[in-house]
Amino acid sequence: IQLGIFSIKENATNTRATMRRMGIMATIKEQKIKNKVFWRVLVGPVSSQDERKSLLKKITSAGYKDAYAVTN
Repeated sequence: IQLGIFSIKENATNTRATMRRMGIMATIKEQKIKNKVFWRVLVGPVSSQDERKSLLKKITSAGYKDAYAVTN
């Protein structure tokens, strides 16, 4: 599940810290698009659709309304 993509690394770091405080392990992946660096905050993987639904509900209820499932 991708929580967000950030142009400021500190915002990605803060989002990861929020997830960790909630007991959710999040990772940050650096990505370059047209020579500009972005940081994606991801949680998962999940092993079932039910697990994905539950985790997505927990994340969106924490204020990350734009979170969505991704495959990478």
